[in-house]
Amino acid sequence: MRAAVYFLEKKNLDTEDTLSKMKKYFVKQDWELFGVYIDNNNKHDGLMELVTKIFSEIDILYVYSLTDINDDFYWDLLIQSAKIENVQIIEYKK
Repeated sequence: MRAAVYFLEKKNLDTEDTLSKMKKYFVKQDWELFGVYIDNNNKHDGLMELVTKIFSEIDILYVYSLTDINDDFYWDLLIQSAKIENVQIIEYKK
């Protein structure tokens, strides 16, 4: 299965360390890595690229935390696009 990783950076979270931890689960699943998309706080360029260009190419979107996407527009866009393109969203931190 082809998977992309999405991470929204936060001030109180070490990006490199967190992605390293996420990688361990990713490797266990034996997914094919399509790409890693990282956004800074209050920016959603990576998410927009995923939704508009990448979703048709992947089966899984692996995200750190869905609660980090707290903008209603981007949340709805993500959920609706995942349904349309049949992309499974898997959350690392629940």
